Amino acid sequence: MKEKTWFEEMLDSMQDSFEFRLETIILDLTEQVCKRMKDKNITRTQLAQKLQVSPAAVSKILNGNPNFTIKTLLQLADALNLDLEIKFMDSTVFVQPQVQPQPPLAITSADFTPDIPSRTHTTSSSVYPTKRAELQIN
Repeated sequence: MKEKTWFEEMLDSMQDSFEFRLETIILDLTEQVCKRMKDKNITRTQLAQKLQVSPAAVSKILNGNPNFTIKTLLQLADALNLDLEIKFMDSTVFVQPQVQPQPPLAITSADFTPDIPSRTHTTSSSVYPTKRAELQIN
């Protein structure tokens, strides 16, 4: 059996923490929004106009603003002509690891092409139990 790297051990120890799960949900949400913007050929400026906010406010949202409200999420869904679904799931779900390419930190929606139906915690060698809440923009 392959010995885990220090990073894999650190990931194992952190993946059930509140902060890790929060960042995973935020990343998943922003990936979904960017993908939908690309699918609908909507720029950040156009989204800002639909939301009646500044382009800087849209950048803050798409860069992972951790203070999303349900109101903000619903406004995003409406601006993209999508439904918002929030649901709770059993606290332990076993997921099969998948290697996902990580985007660069500074990206635009035109540069982003994720195909991730729901975010999973991954490494190359094992299956992890994961506590999850799912938030999806359809």
